[in-house]
Amino acid sequence: MKIRQNNQVVIDGDLIDNLDDARRAYRRRLAANDPEYKVFFYSSEALYSGRLAYNGKLLHTIIAPGDTVLDVGCGTGNLIPSLPPCHYRGIDMLADFIDIARERYPDLRFDCTQIDDVETTCDWVLMVGITGALLHPEKIIEKAWSLADKGLLIDFIDARKDKKDDRGTYQMGALTDFFLDLGAQRIETHQTRQYWTILVVHKRSLWL
Repeated sequence: MKIRQNNQVVIDGDLIDNLDDARRAYRRRLAANDPEYKVFFYSSEALYSGRLAYNGKLLHTIIAPGDTVLDVGCGTGNLIPSLPPCHYRGIDMLADFIDIARERYPDLRFDCTQIDDVETTCDWVLMVGITGALLHPEKIIEKAWSLADKGLLIDFIDARKDKKDDRGTYQMGALTDFFLDLGAQRIETHQTRQYWTILVVHKRSLWL
């Protein structure tokens, strides 16, 4: 099932065909020594910090004390200050990001790896701000779903809000069908004023 509106990934005008292309694109952004919000494609610090805080509020409603969390595409660990107490692991494909995250949060676990190589399950898988750059989104999301015991928090650039062809936008109706086919019991949809729509996808029924 096709869930993305367009079939290409473009970063800073360059077509991304593989993971090496993606790593080079992010390294160029990091090397520019711009503020962190620009590295992660935000137009302002207020928008960047506000979005992280909003995701944090949602996570406080679903993550219970003692839950295990896998943060896919954790970057520099930017989501950590917004998280409730949990057993955290962050992974990212870019070693440069992982090095920064380890320096900032030496007591937490970070691994430079891809989700395909992760075998340990957890309660929640988080995919925040990364789906626009996924080369094979269906495959990656299916893997994330297989690792989550309770569910996913994942956000998408909503094709209804963003009509540009150079961003990885997603069809919300197709996403709903996609997650229901995977076995989702509940799907919470959280709209934002920006291009992003956030989904909390539960494996467990509300009535159990």
